[in-house]
Amino acid sequence: TNEYQSILAQDESRPQADVADQAESVLFDCVEMLTESMLVLWLDHSKTLRLSIVEKVIDTPRWNSLVNFIKQYGEGLFTQYFLHLGNIGAILHQGVGQWLSQVEASDDQPELALFKDLASKSIPREEAVAKLTLVLEAVIENFNEYRDYNTTTTQSDSGELLYLFLDFLRLRTKYDRVCWNLKPVVWAHRILVQKQQNSVGRMWRRSLNDRIGPEAQKYLDQLAKLQKKYSIEMQSVSRQIEGRFGAEMQIDRLTSQVKLAMSNPPSSKSHRAFDLLQSEAQTFSRTTMGVGIDLPAWLAALENEVQQMHLPARLKTQRDALYWRAPAPSRIADLREQLEQLPRRD
Repeated sequence: TNEYQSILAQDESRPQADVADQAESVLFDCVEMLTESMLVLWLDHSKTLRLSIVEKVIDTPRWNSLVNFIKQYGEGLFTQYFLHLGNIGAILHQGVGQWLSQVEASDDQPELALFKDLASKSIPREEAVAKLTLVLEAVIENFNEYRDYNTTTTQSDSGELLYLFLDFLRLRTKYDRVCWNLKPVVWAHRILVQKQQNSVGRMWRRSLNDRIGPEAQKYLDQLAKLQKKYSIEMQSVSRQIEGRFGAEMQIDRLTSQVKLAMSNPPSSKSHRAFDLLQSEAQTFSRTTMGVGIDLPAWLAALENEVQQMHLPARLKTQRDALYWRAPAPSRIADLREQLEQLPRRD
């Protein structure tokens, strides 16, 4: 708002740092009030969405039932050949029930416990279809993580131990749900750093860490227990959880410097932005890793930001007009009054 900008110029008798701190505090409070209100709508919306098929077995009874199914029928079935990406896709495309019928009708039916129990009706067909579908969808949905499990563990050679991999996915899925619920907080931070409100962005990150630091530590403790219990590292999962819900904001902070670094390279401002980019990139390269040949998320985000800077001027103007419309001027007091009337979480 115009009034926010005017705070920086008012009361020349006060130290400039105090005036800037006041302006940043006002901006932080207003963004926080708006984000709190948006969280109410977002959390209601989130309840209607399923982020992962693994959420079906978050609760203990369903999880134990799936583990028993894998232990009983996984040997010889959940092989690396069977869990090939193309094979999983083909089975899911035609439907697991149809695939089971085709195998049962074939002359070379495999000598597997699942088909023997289906023939003797020791396991309901609907249950076998549902559980096998869940396993296949979980693997194809998290195939990068499965490649990590497949290439870095000896347990992947035993199909009856596939539940170890799924247990890591359960923890990661619960972590992802929290990240999803925090999306409005992350988006608010993204706008702040893109508008070069770096001090307010720093306050925003610190505030989030103070609020959810204990929750992030719980997930790290659960991860450590799983790693010790199964003697598996699963770097593709642990690296995400080690981000402590703040990895996306750190990437946004990094990419926000691209425009400054590229806009006017000879200037001292661009030099400072480039130095920060280089320092942060070195930190990311030491502490993050991908799976196989996958591009790390922070590097992909940098690449996308550079490509956006290279867009023709006409396209950049259209993009900015679509996403960034200048707000109508308003008084801070009026803005606070409107924000206070928005719904809040209990």
